[in-house]
Amino acid sequence: MSRKVAVLGGGKMGEALISGLIRSGGRGVDEIMVTCRREERAQELAGKYGVTGTLDNAEAARWAEVLVLMCKPQDMGVLLSEIRGHVTPEHLAVSFAAGVRTSFVEKHLPDGVPVVRVMSNVPVMVDEAMSVITAGLHATDQHLAIAEELLGYVGKVLRLKETHLDAVTATSGSGPAYFFLLA
Repeated sequence: MSRKVAVLGGGKMGEALISGLIRSGGRGVDEIMVTCRREERAQELAGKYGVTGTLDNAEAARWAEVLVLMCKPQDMGVLLSEIRGHVTPEHLAVSFAAGVRTSFVEKHLPDGVPVVRVMSNVPVMVDEAMSVITAGLHATDQHLAIAEELLGYVGKVLRLKETHLDAVTATSGSGPAYFFLLA
């Protein structure tokens, strides 16, 4: 099983996953690298969790076996262009970007790279997430099992077809936030 995990995007959700992996014993600090846009944030996460923090997405892609893509949807193209030359079909790309289809990620990475798309929600921060995953064109049951194992440390995981993920996003992802905004 793939042990080295690079979380490309050290925001709130990235930090929550790192925290859950370490707290549960799912991964040791030497098996996790996190990338950030700002040096201060990389140092903050490295100091708080003992993981390696960097600004270099390409370095993280070369180092890790599993690449957890935690950037905002509008930044996905740039992130994928930064790591493309360092990703092979031996990697697993796990995308958390809402609304970004597996085909988009696959198109921007070398042929044959397995991609798993995830829709999770804020309760990941307290290990009570409900995450839904779907396989891209090259992802096998083994790749889905790796994603399930990682996400299982921060909540429950369900497999669905990609056609259902936008509905999941609306009902468990951003939908409740809009409801509370209106309330």
